[in-house]
Amino acid sequence: LLSVDFLFFLYAFHAAISIRYWFAIDLIRLVR
Repeated sequence: LLSVDFLFFLYAFHAAISIRYWFAIDLIRLVR
């Protein structure tokens, strides 16, 4: 159970980083 919670946390953390990364790319593209 502990490992499952850790994997879920890791997945959520990775998803948040990916969303911020793509949002920053779209923002830079709009500024250009």
